[in-house]
Order: sequence, then structure tokens, then C-alpha cells
Amino acid sequence: VEVELTVGILLAHHVHVALQNDGRLRLHPRCGRFADDDVAHLVAASLQTQLLPILAQEVYHLLLTLRGTRHFIYLCKALKYTLGFLGTFIYGKLIVANCNARIRIYKADHRNNGPGRIVSAYKIVNLVLSDGTEVIDMSGVTLSADTLYLISFDDYYYSSDDVSVTFLNVPYYMSDNDGKTTYTVTSSNAAFVPGSNVYFELYDNVLCISTSVKGVTVLTVTINGASYNITLISGSISMTNSALLQKGKKYKTAITQDFNGQYSIPLSSFTWSSTNTSAVSVSKSGLIKAKKKGNAVIYAIYGNVRLGCAVSVATKKTIKAIKKAVWIGKNCSYSQPKRMQSKYYDCSSLVWKAYKSAGITVMSKSYAPVAADIARWLVKTKKNKLMKFKNSGVKKMTYNAGDLGFNYGSSNGRFKNINHVEMFIGYEYAGYYGGKAHLYPKWANRFSGYYTNYIVHFDL
Repeated sequence: VEVELTVGILLAHHVHVALQNDGRLRLHPRCGRFADDDVAHLVAASLQTQLLPILAQEVYHLLLTLRGTRHFIYLCKALKYTLGFLGTFIYGKLIVANCNARIRIYKADHRNNGPGRIVSAYKIVNLVLSDGTEVIDMSGVTLSADTLYLISFDDYYYSSDDVSVTFLNVPYYMSDNDGKTTYTVTSSNAAFVPGSNVYFELYDNVLCISTSVKGVTVLTVTINGASYNITLISGSISMTNSALLQKGKKYKTAITQDFNGQYSIPLSSFTWSSTNTSAVSVSKSGLIKAKKKGNAVIYAIYGNVRLGCAVSVATKKTIKAIKKAVWIGKNCSYSQPKRMQSKYYDCSSLVWKAYKSAGITVMSKSYAPVAADIARWLVKTKKNKLMKFKNSGVKKMTYNAGDLGFNYGSSNGRFKNINHVEMFIGYEYAGYYGGKAHLYPKWANRFSGYYTNYIVHFDL
């Protein structure tokens, strides 16, 4: 049913309602002069006495055509006010459309006698039953998505504790405890129990869902009498955050997924990329190629999930030395007096023994020099630059696996007052922030994130 109301310069004190043959209800104004906002009550009286008893179905469009009145602005306000009376139940039947109906107010174009232009548009929001209950029409409401992925992954800067969906075309902002909105949720998977291990929060038409349960379920949300199905896929994925690869080799990326056996993401569904393709490349299926000595971050992106791995490419000898250095730090005991014995080490003998195992001599073939002497040998004899170890160098991945870091202290009469050495073994990806990867430096015998004063490239 479509209702058309035409109002002239002489606005009706009363409105005559007629049901036309084409099924339209036409409201004709009777004589009377518009004075002020009292028109709202006058028109309302006519609507209540004539229009409401006639209607037995929903009115989906109410076209209000205003033809040339100097009180146009006041009339718009009055009509908007009047429309409040249309949300009434008569004889227990809904007789006026709901929030899905849009009320258009036109102003006629007298210059070309055209149909006019829309100057205002309103929605009927509140519908009230005869018992005073407010009803919200949800017939035009849809969801922004019907499948949600709640995937947890390791990223220091990103929280994936919940996922959200938005109700669209809602006549008001639905929120928990707003006095209007009521909703219930059921789950197709018995492992997901709404209110027990699946939690919901509704604010301004956005429904947030959180759970630690892994698997797949269909959540049926019944809100204001309307039901919506949401497929929730919940689980975790991870990828190693650091890798040391041999130059010239290819490696298949391993991504660990846990959706309780109910879902799996193909590797080809991820978007793969490398920050330094000259050193490390990656195919669309996640196949990594270590092309030359250097470093790169490999990204695997799926939806809002970004996995990262800091990859360092080194020679076969360097990798062998690094593995030996890590093994010594884990399996041997620290002792300066016994530093040259097989089950003991100090900082400089660890480096010396590690490189010796790979066939590389650091100054002497028979005895490990102290840290300061190693630094001097690298700078003076090998002509390598003694660089300050900086955070900017870590961000740019300037340092290479196998390089040596040095610390200095109080004056000790040695080269640059150096008193300690560590073997740099690569980087650790910690997360993505500000459009860049956040990285930690890794060492053979120190925690990730440790910083030395100097570093020297050890080229093999």
C-alpha cells in the first residue's frame, strides 16, 4: 500500500482519505490556512480518524509532496512529528510500516512543473504495540559478513582475541542493555557453548565474539525477532619466526595449523612475499629459495593474519660454525681457567672453537685469542670495519649471520678496551607494527634482543 499526501499553500486542517482503484491511498487537503506547528496535531487527528481504520496492511512508502509553501521548514518538522502517530497498532494489527520504510518529503519544482526534488528523508523507527511494547523491524537488516575467522597467531603488536560482525541497515544503534535490544545465540557445535566458553558483546550494531575453543560452528543469532547464521572458524596458526638457510638451497615453508581437525588453510591461500628478493625469494606456494648471503623477512598473509619469519642466508661453513657455537653454549660449562678444555669455554674460546670446527682459523690454530685480539685481527689484518651495533642496523637487517659482536668496558690496555665477544646468528621476527617488521638480534650464547657495542663482519 502506498500513501501519497499532497499539501498546498492552504494546508488542510482536515485531510480527506480516499482509496483509489489503483490501490493507492490519496490524502486530499481540505480548506484551511497553515499557521504554525499546530498542523502536526491537526493532520494527526485526520490520520487517526480516517487513515488508520482503513489500513489493514503495512504501508511501505509514504510520499509527502509539498507544493510551494513559505512555511516549508516548519511543515517538514510538523510532518516528521506527525509520523510518530503512524507507529500504532489498531485492532492488534500492524498497520504502518516499520523502520525499513523510508519517508521521503519532496518540494515541487514550480519552474518546470517537474515532480520535485527530495529535500528530507526519514525512517519510522519506533513501533508500539497496543500493550506498549516497542517493536523493531529487522526485515531490511543484513550482516556485513556471514563467515568469521577467529585466528590467533604470534604477534607482539596484534591482538586476535575476538572478531566482529556489523548489523547493517538497522533503524537505531543496537547495544547491550539499551532497553530495546534482546538477542539469543545458539551453536551447531556442542563444543561451543554461548555464554560459557563463547562470549558476545553488542555495541552500536557491532557484535564482538570471543572464544578460546578451536573448531567450526554455525552460530544462530536471534535478535529482535530476526535470525542470522554466522559461521565461526576458530583456531591458531604459526610459522617459525627465525630461520638460518644455506645459500643455494630451497626450503618448503611449514605453517602449523590447529582448528581441532575441522578446518585447514591451504598454503596457496596465503599471500607470500619477501622484503629482499635478491637474497631470499618465495613462491606462491611458500617455497623459499636462499639465493645469496643476506637477510629478509618472509611474510605469509591470510585475511588479517600476518605471519613473519626472519630469514638469514649464509654459507655452509658459517652455518656449521653457528651450530657448533650454539651447542657449546648449551652443553658446556663456562670457565676462563679451563677455557681450552673440551667441556669448557669462555666467550672468545667459544667463537674460536666454533669456527675451528668449520675449518676456519681465527688468528691461531692452537690457542684461542682473547676478545680484544680477535677484534684487532679482524680490523687490522682482515681489513674489516669495526661498526657500532645499532637498532637501525637491526631494522635494516644490515648484520649477517656469523658476524662477531664486541663489548667494551673500562680501560684494560687492550684494543678499544674490548672485553667480550659474541657470535651473531640472525634475527627473530616479533611482529608487525607501523608498516614494518619488528626484529630482535639473535646470538649463539645470549638471549634474543641482546645488544653489543660493536660488530664486525666475518666474511667467509
